[in-house]
Amino acid sequence: MPAHDPGRGAPKRAPRNTLSRAAIVEAALELIDTAGLDAVTMPNVAGRLGVGTMSLYRHVNDKRDLVDAVAERVMGRIEVPDGVPDDWEGRVVGYLRALREAAAAHPALGRILADHGLTVWPVFAQLETVHGILIRAGFAPGDAVRAFYSLFTYVFGAVLWELPRVRRQPEEAYVSSWHSAIDALDPGDYPDLHALRRELATAASADQFEYGLGLLVASLRARASADHRPPSGPERGDDLG
Repeated sequence: MPAHDPGRGAPKRAPRNTLSRAAIVEAALELIDTAGLDAVTMPNVAGRLGVGTMSLYRHVNDKRDLVDAVAERVMGRIEVPDGVPDDWEGRVVGYLRALREAAAAHPALGRILADHGLTVWPVFAQLETVHGILIRAGFAPGDAVRAFYSLFTYVFGAVLWELPRVRRQPEEAYVSSWHSAIDALDPGDYPDLHALRRELATAASADQFEYGLGLLVASLRARASADHRPPSGPERGDDLG
């Protein structure tokens, strides 16, 4: 069976000497976005590029190296917003909003990071920056880590919830499914669900995400205490955002 997607027709063979690591990574990313992470095999990527499978190994070591490079490509496009060194609510939360959009645009990102670990350089640069911001904002070291990962895992949990409901189908279809399900329930047995149908239909939405994010931020705000501020000195990590 051909390695390329039959719906795309026969792949055009790449011009001689034009294959590069960047081109391979981009082809793998497109394949992941359209067919899922499990579709990424060296023959499938080669077929998408119209080259022999063995030619890929001049630029990538193996599938693990390729998937890590894809994660590096996606994460490298995310930035920690500029701002004052201790503006954690603007800069760290702004970074997490950008991360949510990247994870929604590339649904396999969460799985790659979860399965492969945070082993690509943009992630370490971002972690250095956001943790430095949190510490300068007054979070104790342990609280900085706990606060960030509470927010980080919330982002991916929210994306996982949203993907099949409002990302892979029109939002109107999700709303309609709620109304159809509630219409099938006896109002006498489920009066609250009938009364809440409008609110329930927003359970996978930007408003829902922001509501939960706001609760987390509000609960963490008290952790930022002036008692924990480090001594003044050269700022660390701000040029990594």
